[in-house]
Amino acid sequence: MTKKQEKQLAVLAILLAAALCCWFIISRATAAKEAASQSDAKINVLTLDTDQISSLSWTDASGNATTLNYDEGEWTFADAGLGTVASGDADTLADDVSSVMAIQQFDNVDDLSQYGLDNPAITITITLTDGSQDVLKIGDYNSTVSAYYLQLNDEDTVYTINNTLYTAFNIPSSSLIADTASSDAGS
Repeated sequence: MTKKQEKQLAVLAILLAAALCCWFIISRATAAKEAASQSDAKINVLTLDTDQISSLSWTDASGNATTLNYDEGEWTFADAGLGTVASGDADTLADDVSSVMAIQQFDNVDDLSQYGLDNPAITITITLTDGSQDVLKIGDYNSTVSAYYLQLNDEDTVYTINNTLYTAFNIPSSSLIADTASSDAGS
């Protein structure tokens, strides 16, 4: 083997070692990311019995408000002029707030403005049949951890949550109106 061939072989061995190191680092990072996503939402923030929810109200940062009332197995808009509620969609919203899980928890938070909770993107009020209420405030989105900040009942604890609640409640009232043409056609 010539010196030139030995050098080429040494360079190839170094490149192969570098490629294996890169592969190892990337596979570990991917595994860590997958483990983190699997471990998402392990902190119980709120658990409710959906049968005990009598009202869901939410307001976005622009002040647009929606209230749904639940009575005798039926969801209705507080503003009766909106029409009939698509009950499946309302049931889904109730399910979403009945079990709120967080990814991280920050205790003893003094400055809510750091999390966008001084002027929340969405404020959700859940009223139960016994008259008690729970208020969920969804703040800023943190792109670094791909999560929203959440506060429960004005406590000094802030949580990070996935986008489920934000996406579910970032909707106009009109998206919850039952399609009467479809239900009429099925009759």
